[in-house]
Parts: sequence; C-alpha cells; structure tokens
Amino acid sequence: MSVKWQITRSEGTSYRLHNVGNETAEAVTILENGLDGLGRDLPEGVSLPPGESVRFVMLEVDQLPSRTEVLVKWSDGGPEPVRMP
Repeated sequence: MSVKWQITRSEGTSYRLHNVGNETAEAVTILENGLDGLGRDLPEGVSLPPGESVRFVMLEVDQLPSRTEVLVKWSDGGPEPVRMP
C-alpha cells in the first residue's frame, strides 16, 4: 500500500492535490516554502483517502516566475517533504 500524489489545475489559480495511491494519507500539508507568499487555502493537517483531493490556490504575479512545484508532507511520508510538479 502506498500514497501517490497528482496535482491538477482547476480553473484560474485553483489547483487540486489528488491522492491517487491506495492508502489514506493523514496530516497532509502543503508547505508555504518556495511559494513566496502566493499560496492560499493550503491544506494543513487534512486526511485524504484514496481517490480524494483537496483544493488550494497559487496566485500568479506577472513580475515573478510561475511556480512549478509545491512541497507536500504527511504523517507517514518520511522526514522530508515531497516535491510535486
């Protein structure tokens, strides 16, 4: 059993973090690190069963490069967060 992630873009600046694995991920958090204060509604400590997703926002500013990854951590994901494209 394992947790696997996929990120999809919804509309505008909304994205969804999907648990595409076959195990529930507990205490799921997307870290603000590297988002230059542009992350909104980032999940913090949520439970995400297989097949479920959570919405978050990454604002875009013309003067800054677009974000291409976020850092995701969860209770059984190990000591280091996982970089997700």
